[in-house]
Amino acid sequence: SEQMFQRKVLILAIQDARSGQEAEKYSEHYHRYASGPHEQLKGRTEIWVAKKVPVARDRNGRACYLEKRHLMITHVDRHWMLLAVRSPWIAVDVVSAYAPVATYKPGQSTEAAIAANAECWRDMSLKLSQRPDVHVPIVILTDANARLGEERSGAVGGLYPEEGSDA
Repeated sequence: SEQMFQRKVLILAIQDARSGQEAEKYSEHYHRYASGPHEQLKGRTEIWVAKKVPVARDRNGRACYLEKRHLMITHVDRHWMLLAVRSPWIAVDVVSAYAPVATYKPGQSTEAAIAANAECWRDMSLKLSQRPDVHVPIVILTDANARLGEERSGAVGGLYPEEGSDA
């Protein structure tokens, strides 16, 4: 956390975090929230919010910081969590998501794996549409387990894209 703090990282999401079972963790520089206890640590996610990186300045030029009272986890499940940030200086919802890999269960058919992945994204979309403050912007920080196709385009450059698949 020291390296992130030195670089003035305000909000950080970590996917596939394997840092223990507790949902809230102590850190000198960050408020840290994990996607809670699960049988498997694989697939968990964390959100870190800096305690002493200024998010704004007041009328007198004093730095304003995000405090624990400005932060509330409003949804948690194994693959993603939603943090509501509500302060006098900023209102934003932050998602940290670790999408399931399309072939994450041995022996599972491709169709079943694709369906499980699609269900994860549908569930997230539904939950996000039901937020109490739908006017507040959402920032999604994710390991989407997405793969690039073979085609070069304006969006996909020549950085050795992977061979395309149905997943």
